[in-house]
Amino acid sequence: MVAIKWVGDDVYKYCRFVADRNHSLADVKYKQFLKSNRSSNFAQQSFIRQCSNLNIGSTLAHGLSKELSGGFSNVGAQKSDYKNFSRDVRAYIESTGVQMVVNKLLHKLEFCSGHVFEYYVKDGCLLRMLWADLTARKNHAAFGDVVTFDATYETNK
Repeated sequence: MVAIKWVGDDVYKYCRFVADRNHSLADVKYKQFLKSNRSSNFAQQSFIRQCSNLNIGSTLAHGLSKELSGGFSNVGAQKSDYKNFSRDVRAYIESTGVQMVVNKLLHKLEFCSGHVFEYYVKDGCLLRMLWADLTARKNHAAFGDVVTFDATYETNK
Protein backbone atom coordinates (compact mmCIF):
# COMPACT_ATOMS: atom_id res chain seq x y z
CA MET A 1 0.00 0.00 0.00
CA VAL A 2 1.21 3.50 -0.83
CA ALA A 3 0.13 6.57 1.11
CA ILE A 4 0.36 9.96 -0.61
CA LYS A 5 -0.62 13.21 1.11
CA TRP A 6 -1.70 16.41 -0.63
CA VAL A 7 0.34 19.33 0.65
CA GLY A 8 -1.16 22.06 -1.53
CA ASP A 9 -0.59 23.93 -4.79
CA ASP A 10 -0.52 20.68 -6.79
CA VAL A 11 2.18 19.28 -4.54
CA TYR A 12 1.93 15.76 -3.12
CA LYS A 13 4.13 14.19 -0.45
CA TYR A 14 5.04 10.52 -0.26
CA CYS A 15 4.20 9.28 3.23
CA ARG A 16 4.69 5.54 3.48
CA PHE A 17 4.85 2.27 1.61
CA VAL A 18 3.71 -1.08 3.05
CA ALA A 19 4.77 -4.12 1.05
CA ASP A 20 2.57 -6.62 2.91
CA ARG A 21 -0.83 -7.53 1.52
CA ASN A 22 -3.92 -6.72 3.56
CA HIS A 23 -5.89 -9.51 1.83
CA SER A 24 -5.18 -13.05 0.77
CA LEU A 25 -4.76 -14.04 -2.83
CA ALA A 26 -7.54 -15.91 -4.57
CA ASP A 27 -7.99 -19.45 -3.35
CA VAL A 28 -7.26 -22.21 -5.87
CA LYS A 29 -10.92 -23.20 -6.14
CA TYR A 30 -11.90 -19.60 -7.00
CA LYS A 31 -9.17 -18.90 -9.58
CA GLN A 32 -11.49 -20.11 -12.36
CA PHE A 33 -13.59 -16.97 -11.82
CA LEU A 34 -10.72 -14.50 -12.25
CA LYS A 35 -10.90 -12.58 -15.52
CA SER A 36 -7.30 -13.50 -16.30
CA ASN A 37 -8.18 -17.21 -16.17
CA ARG A 38 -11.40 -16.98 -18.18
CA SER A 39 -11.25 -17.46 -21.91
CA SER A 40 -13.15 -19.24 -24.62
CA ASN A 41 -11.10 -21.16 -27.15
CA PHE A 42 -11.94 -21.82 -30.79
CA ALA A 43 -13.70 -25.11 -29.99
CA GLN A 44 -16.00 -23.39 -27.50
CA GLN A 45 -16.72 -20.55 -29.91
CA SER A 46 -17.55 -23.07 -32.61
CA PHE A 47 -19.80 -24.91 -30.15
CA ILE A 48 -21.63 -21.66 -29.32
CA ARG A 49 -22.18 -20.94 -33.03
CA GLN A 50 -23.44 -24.48 -33.67
CA CYS A 51 -25.83 -24.22 -30.72
CA SER A 52 -27.04 -20.89 -32.07
CA ASN A 53 -27.74 -22.54 -35.44
CA LEU A 54 -29.94 -25.03 -33.56
CA ASN A 55 -31.76 -22.20 -31.71
CA ILE A 56 -30.02 -23.08 -28.45
CA GLY A 57 -29.23 -19.93 -26.50
CA SER A 58 -25.90 -19.05 -24.94
CA THR A 59 -27.04 -19.89 -21.39
CA LEU A 60 -28.13 -23.39 -22.35
CA ALA A 61 -25.00 -23.78 -24.50
CA HIS A 62 -22.92 -22.99 -21.41
CA GLY A 63 -24.84 -25.62 -19.44
CA LEU A 64 -24.32 -28.18 -22.19
CA SER A 65 -20.63 -27.33 -22.31
CA LYS A 66 -20.44 -27.81 -18.54
CA GLU A 67 -22.04 -31.25 -18.80
CA LEU A 68 -19.83 -32.31 -21.71
CA SER A 69 -16.61 -31.17 -20.04
CA GLY A 70 -17.40 -32.56 -16.59
CA GLY A 71 -18.09 -29.41 -14.56
CA PHE A 72 -17.94 -25.63 -14.45
CA SER A 73 -14.28 -25.71 -13.48
CA ASN A 74 -13.44 -27.48 -16.76
CA VAL A 75 -15.33 -25.08 -19.06
CA GLY A 76 -12.85 -22.21 -18.78
CA ALA A 77 -15.45 -19.54 -19.50
CA GLN A 78 -18.46 -18.23 -17.62
CA LYS A 79 -22.02 -17.84 -18.77
CA SER A 80 -21.43 -14.12 -19.34
CA ASP A 81 -18.51 -14.94 -21.67
CA TYR A 82 -20.83 -17.15 -23.74
CA LYS A 83 -23.45 -14.38 -23.83
CA ASN A 84 -20.87 -11.78 -24.85
CA PHE A 85 -19.54 -13.97 -27.66
CA SER A 86 -23.07 -14.60 -28.96
CA ARG A 87 -23.74 -10.85 -28.84
CA ASP A 88 -20.56 -10.11 -30.80
CA VAL A 89 -21.43 -12.69 -33.47
CA ARG A 90 -24.94 -11.22 -33.85
CA ALA A 91 -23.48 -7.70 -34.14
CA TYR A 92 -21.06 -8.86 -36.84
CA ILE A 93 -23.80 -10.62 -38.80
CA GLU A 94 -26.08 -7.59 -38.46
CA SER A 95 -23.44 -5.33 -39.96
CA THR A 96 -22.50 -7.66 -42.83
CA GLY A 97 -25.50 -9.98 -43.18
CA VAL A 98 -26.83 -8.68 -46.50
CA GLN A 99 -23.38 -8.76 -48.08
CA MET A 100 -22.93 -12.34 -46.87
CA VAL A 101 -26.19 -13.39 -48.57
CA VAL A 102 -25.25 -11.65 -51.82
CA ASN A 103 -21.77 -13.22 -51.78
CA LYS A 104 -23.19 -16.68 -51.09
CA LEU A 105 -25.71 -16.45 -53.93
CA LEU A 106 -23.06 -15.10 -56.33
CA HIS A 107 -20.82 -18.03 -55.39
CA LYS A 108 -23.72 -20.46 -55.84
CA LEU A 109 -24.45 -18.95 -59.26
CA GLU A 110 -21.00 -20.06 -60.47
CA PHE A 111 -21.95 -23.72 -59.93
CA CYS A 112 -25.66 -23.61 -60.85
CA SER A 113 -25.96 -23.08 -64.58
CA GLY A 114 -29.38 -21.91 -65.68
CA HIS A 115 -30.10 -20.06 -62.46
CA VAL A 116 -30.61 -16.30 -62.34
CA PHE A 117 -29.52 -13.97 -59.57
CA GLU A 118 -30.02 -10.23 -59.75
CA TYR A 119 -29.98 -7.59 -57.06
CA TYR A 120 -30.25 -3.82 -56.89
CA VAL A 121 -28.46 -1.62 -54.39
CA LYS A 122 -29.09 2.11 -54.02
CA ASP A 123 -27.26 4.33 -51.54
CA GLY A 124 -25.74 1.28 -49.86
CA CYS A 125 -29.12 -0.38 -49.23
CA LEU A 126 -30.32 -3.58 -50.87
CA LEU A 127 -33.67 -2.76 -52.46
CA ARG A 128 -34.41 -5.78 -54.65
CA MET A 129 -33.12 -9.31 -55.01
CA LEU A 130 -34.17 -12.14 -57.30
CA TRP A 131 -33.04 -15.76 -57.26
CA ALA A 132 -34.69 -18.03 -59.82
CA ASP A 133 -33.85 -21.67 -60.35
CA LEU A 134 -34.69 -23.72 -63.43
CA THR A 135 -38.17 -24.65 -62.15
CA ALA A 136 -39.09 -21.04 -61.50
CA ARG A 137 -37.84 -20.02 -64.94
CA LYS A 138 -39.90 -22.79 -66.61
CA ASN A 139 -43.00 -21.74 -64.66
CA HIS A 140 -42.48 -18.14 -65.73
CA ALA A 141 -42.10 -19.19 -69.36
CA ALA A 142 -45.28 -21.27 -69.20
CA PHE A 143 -47.53 -19.08 -67.07
CA GLY A 144 -46.09 -15.56 -67.22
CA ASP A 145 -45.69 -13.38 -64.16
CA VAL A 146 -46.27 -15.78 -61.28
CA VAL A 147 -44.46 -16.32 -58.04
CA THR A 148 -43.65 -19.93 -57.21
CA PHE A 149 -41.94 -21.35 -54.20
CA ASP A 150 -41.15 -24.75 -52.77
CA ALA A 151 -42.81 -25.03 -49.37
CA THR A 152 -41.04 -28.32 -48.67
CA TYR A 153 -37.52 -27.00 -49.30
CA GLU A 154 -35.01 -28.91 -47.18
CA THR A 155 -37.69 -30.58 -45.03
CA ASN A 156 -37.21 -34.15 -46.25
CA LYS A 157 -33.63 -34.78 -45.18
